[in-house]
Amino acid sequence: MRNLGALVLLGLSVGACGVGDDSDIPESDDRNEALGIVCEATMDITGTFVAGTPGRPAEVPTGCWPVGTWTFTATIAENACPTAPALLPSY
Repeated sequence: MRNLGALVLLGLSVGACGVGDDSDIPESDDRNEALGIVCEATMDITGTFVAGTPGRPAEVPTGCWPVGTWTFTATIAENACPTAPALLPSY
């Protein structure tokens, strides 16, 4: 019985040593190619917040951001795209 246990343990440890199939290897390790990224642009974001009234009680979870009106504006700081990304006037 002891030999059977050792044989099972050996079989499990050898079976777990596989390194995978060659088809699992990506054709490229380039992040941009893998994600379909064709260009990059950096944006500056500014914004304002106006607290909502009435505020919610502290015991009611409101998430990470307080309740109110958030307004964001984005501008392109750096652009490496053939055509600059289209931005809305505000978000």
